[in-house]
Amino acid sequence: MIRYIPFQKLSLVLAGSVLLLSSTGCLATRKHVKNTVDPINTKVGALETKTTQQGTQIENLDRGVARLDETTKAIDDKATAAGRDARAAQQAAATADAKGVAAQSAADQAQGMVRTTDGKVVEATKRITALEGNYDYKAVGSPTVVHFGLNKDELDDEAKAALSALKVSGLKRYAVEVQGFADPTGDAASNLALSERRANAVVRYLTSELKVPLYRIAVIGSGEIPAEKGVKQTRAERNAARAEARRVEVKLYSAD
Repeated sequence: MIRYIPFQKLSLVLAGSVLLLSSTGCLATRKHVKNTVDPINTKVGALETKTTQQGTQIENLDRGVARLDETTKAIDDKATAAGRDARAAQQAAATADAKGVAAQSAADQAQGMVRTTDGKVVEATKRITALEGNYDYKAVGSPTVVHFGLNKDELDDEAKAALSALKVSGLKRYAVEVQGFADPTGDAASNLALSERRANAVVRYLTSELKVPLYRIAVIGSGEIPAEKGVKQTRAERNAARAEARRVEVKLYSAD
């Protein structure tokens, strides 16, 4: 026999079942959250904290790397500059060595020419002897000295007057020695050439104005007169010494 449950009672039963299931589900959900979700959240939070810390460390590392790069670049720049300076110093040293060799060569040449001054006079006297016979030539008076300006090789009026005072017109047998000098300003090679130009300027005046035959003249450029070593001089004394060195000496020899 089938028994029918009234609709009202059935509704109450279903409602109670639903409520029971709901209550049971809530308890299960909270337990699940507590046992599963909360530990995950904790781990996630810890991971986020660690990630943040690592991010900070990475930023610090990047800044350190950037500073290191700047330091390295500065060191590279200094090394490059030092390399350039070293090469420049080597080139300067090589140039100085070359100039030193050239200066020494010019100085040796000048010294050699000074040593052969007497030889020049001998050559001149030989030429004279061949033309006039063998006579004993002796120095006459003191040398005539004419001075020049700095880096100059032209005769001024004072120099011309001093040369014109040479008494050669009344001599029959004579020889003239012309020796040029320069001060130590500049390099030795240039000073040697300058001393020769000064001596030649005097020779031109003697031959053109005093009518001295060229065969009677012995001419030489002896280069610079070096400053005395170990001697302390004031600027005025040093300038005076250099002015005195810029000269040509003319010596007269006669057999009359």
